[in-house]
Amino acid sequence: MPVLKKLSLAFLRRTEKVVVKSLREELRQSKIELEEMKHNAIKIQERNRELIDERSKLQKDILELVKKEQWEKRNQVLVELELNKEREQWKKEKEQWEKEKQKLIEEKEQWEKEKQKLIEEKEQWEKEKQKLIGEKEQGGKEKQKFVEFSFRG
Repeated sequence: MPVLKKLSLAFLRRTEKVVVKSLREELRQSKIELEEMKHNAIKIQERNRELIDERSKLQKDILELVKKEQWEKRNQVLVELELNKEREQWKKEKEQWEKEKQKLIEEKEQWEKEKQKLIEEKEQWEKEKQKLIGEKEQGGKEKQKFVEFSFRG
């Protein structure tokens, strides 16, 4: 039996060597895989940081765009309000100008009436003047006749 025992021990030693070799290979492979996993985890963490930074930048950009849009809307509202004020002011000024224009037209019409009245008065005076001139000439002729008559007589 000792031969069998020797064979068995030899077989066990070989099997043990093979198993140990196999386990060492598995351990080596596991270490390699673990290193790859660590490396991949580091890459994933770096990518996550990049994505977080990108997201933060995008959020900041979006916030700036929203603020800009709000300011543009506010400015548009302010511009519209200012334009409305100006339009109202222009309407008031136009109404005032229309009133002044109407007043000036009425004054012009009044002046035209007064002018016409003065023209009529002037014509009346001219008639009276002509009448007086005519009477004066008539009176002058009568006076001359009287003077002539006096000298003859």
